[in-house]
Amino acid sequence: MSNKILVIGNKPYHNLQLSPILDKFEHNIRCNFAVPGNNNGNLYDQLALCNHLFQNFVHNPASLEKIIDIYGSEYDLDYIHETYTPFLDSINKYKNVFHAEHNNGNRQNKTLEDMGCPYRLNKIPRTGMTVVLDLVDQLGQSGYDGTIYLSNFSIMREVRHSYCLKREVAEKHYENEDSTVHSMEEIEILQWLHYNKIVDASLCLLEDRPTPTFTQLGFEISDFIRHIVEEQ
Repeated sequence: MSNKILVIGNKPYHNLQLSPILDKFEHNIRCNFAVPGNNNGNLYDQLALCNHLFQNFVHNPASLEKIIDIYGSEYDLDYIHETYTPFLDSINKYKNVFHAEHNNGNRQNKTLEDMGCPYRLNKIPRTGMTVVLDLVDQLGQSGYDGTIYLSNFSIMREVRHSYCLKREVAEKHYENEDSTVHSMEEIEILQWLHYNKIVDASLCLLEDRPTPTFTQLGFEISDFIRHIVEEQ
């Protein structure tokens, strides 16, 4: 599957054994503060970081105390304590660690406009959205030629829990979009990209159940994804 790349977001799964499915992809891009081996696949390939995480973990690594000071109000402290050292130690395992530069969404909105997408980012795009739209922009160019698959992304309106975010913070962002710098428009964009077969977000339609089950809300599941899920 060398011409296929999987972008792995930060939506956690607790009941479905997801790693055997994700590890079938030879190439992946992980987003932000998520360490492999947490039911999110075990393979290290590429790591995309937002501006502040790139600064604080790569460009000028901060101490654990400083990380807690910066992120403790929004990130789960147990997760920080458990993950800080493994995250730093794993940086050199990746083939590529890069800053997913969003430029306030201007470049990504140009990509959406060029595709004829009716939706636009009205706030700073999340790292995952930045990576996805930059890959789409590279399709057919020398930088990348293949199929883009997504997993661990929210593709429906829901509380956007993540591996590191406190539950109450995720719930606040869901109830009041003004409380976050990111836009809920990303949901409609991902749905549009999937519907128009620009990306394959079929894995994002897996429900968190012990037996692999796809949501029954009318989204198309690709034959390729259905096959590798049934194989595992």
